[in-house]
Amino acid sequence: MSRHSRPTPNRVAPTCALLAVVALGVACQKPAPPPAPKPAAAPVLRRPTSTLFDHSLVPDLPARPRQDCSPEALMAVARHVGEMENIAVLPFTKPRAKGKLHQETQCPTPEAALVAAEAKGPLPERVSACMSQDGPYDAEWDMVNSAVISLAVCLDCARPKDDRMARCQRVADVVKRAEQTVKSRLGK
Repeated sequence: MSRHSRPTPNRVAPTCALLAVVALGVACQKPAPPPAPKPAAAPVLRRPTSTLFDHSLVPDLPARPRQDCSPEALMAVARHVGEMENIAVLPFTKPRAKGKLHQETQCPTPEAALVAAEAKGPLPERVSACMSQDGPYDAEWDMVNSAVISLAVCLDCARPKDDRMARCQRVADVVKRAEQTVKSRLGK
């Protein structure tokens, strides 16, 4: 057989049949169904949270206002912590008849419960906002933060009474030292 010989019907018929089957198979395929429409997403309600940054990273959320970290604000917060300590220590120092210490049946007292709620809520957040600012009063803000942590221990009724009394005394000492340091630096 030569190179230029005509194809015989025995060769052409199977080739044409194969092409016809492939063409028919491609033409008869069902198109893929369109993707199901996605339900409309409900708007996400974002609750503003406090952050460690003074600018808003998310455009929808407002930036947290910068706290006043001045020496006057430090003195006010320190006095407030000292007043809270005075309320926390009342059950230990309130005399009963014949000079005995008052034994509270309810721990914490209603007044101490209010102090505890603030000592575990907004007060640590307020103090921590002024810590590590590379400001001139960082050490004093750290002292007040330490006093707030000790105040929470002072109010913890699950701890032994002696430990609580020692922590209450520590709060008073640290607050007094912080106030004295600020006053001496301000020249008052």
